[in-house]
Amino acid sequence: MKKVMLLAALATSIVWSAFSQPQTAYSLYINEFMADNESTIADEAGEYDDWIELWNGGDTSINLEGMYLSDDPEEPSKWMIPAVTLPPGEYLLFWADKNEEQGEMHTNFKLSKGGEFIGLYDSNANGLAPIDTLSFGEQQKDISYGRVCDGSSNWKAFETPTPGEANSGVGMTDLSKAITLYPSPTQGTLFISSETPEKGQTITILSTTGQVMDRYTLHEGTRQINVESYPRGTYFVRDDITRKTRPFIKQ
Repeated sequence: MKKVMLLAALATSIVWSAFSQPQTAYSLYINEFMADNESTIADEAGEYDDWIELWNGGDTSINLEGMYLSDDPEEPSKWMIPAVTLPPGEYLLFWADKNEEQGEMHTNFKLSKGGEFIGLYDSNANGLAPIDTLSFGEQQKDISYGRVCDGSSNWKAFETPTPGEANSGVGMTDLSKAITLYPSPTQGTLFISSETPEKGQTITILSTTGQVMDRYTLHEGTRQINVESYPRGTYFVRDDITRKTRPFIKQ
């Protein structure tokens, strides 16, 4: 009961801005974020940073090059998104850690757990038109906020955050019952097993930019996968039946 009351209080403490009417026709959303990440998911350096998830709700891939993320409505061009393409129905994770030296998916700003603003803006060529914006209140550690269903206007607290996967309210715990992967972090070998693999059940390994790294078919027992050639970073193992994912770190 205490936890329910806490989440209810958190929900009422958040003030969401009305979404700006974009001058562009993207089905692109700020889908989930975490502003007080202590132990939920680590970046490629093993650090637990703030993160922002985007989701492509359209039917075609979107080239994000030249778009911007910002935590200041007066400075929409604060951080330019690199040359990445987001396929339809896929997710993209950015680390809001104010540490661009760690990689191209790391922004030049952090999120304040005391509450602030997040904005996604179009390119300079399109007049920095707002694509999606929101304001949020005080945050609690390891609790994310996201759309109740991907792309919807309703938001909720996620006790089980869902970075890189659908905001179904279920989270990564459901996949962990069916698929086990270890170790994470790993330097080269990843073991993946499924207790009750469906016939022809496949998994896909994705980068945080949505790039498909590998696909495998699971059978009974444990499958050993060599990820030594992967660049350092965070990756997601996706069950291609349920579309749920689990992250791992390649060092």
